[in-house]
Amino acid sequence: MKQENFNNNKGFTLVEVLVSVVLLSIIILTFSNLFIFSNKTAVSNNEKLVAVHLAKATLERIKLDPFSYIKDPRVGSTNYQTNPITFTKDACPTAVPCQNLFSITINDRTYNTSVTATQKSGEKTLKLVNLVVEVQLANSTPKVSTKIEGYVNYE
Repeated sequence: MKQENFNNNKGFTLVEVLVSVVLLSIIILTFSNLFIFSNKTAVSNNEKLVAVHLAKATLERIKLDPFSYIKDPRVGSTNYQTNPITFTKDACPTAVPCQNLFSITINDRTYNTSVTATQKSGEKTLKLVNLVVEVQLANSTPKVSTKIEGYVNYE
């Protein structure tokens, strides 16, 4: 009779429980690493996307009001042919501080913008200035940066 009771016991042994816990731990750790990597990639892609859109938007704003961002090539000794100029938050084209034009905070992250103006002889006759707008995320690792190029007509 003792033998029959022993054979009718149903349940898991300690070894079976330990094996299942180890297998579940391996699976959970694998998926958690996948989720962590996916989240880091999504955040990085979002920062890059914000930089690209900010560069495009800055170029469009420059087209609407170019002399807030660059110096007027018709005034003074500004000659973009011989002397390309880069404008940043520290080197503004106007006497008024232009922190809000060249340093923009989005999603609690600061993006620094620089605008480099150049001009070739053919562009000067057409009254065009070649602009390169570069946007960099301040204090980012890895470095997040993008450049957009376009022209501004100054008639």
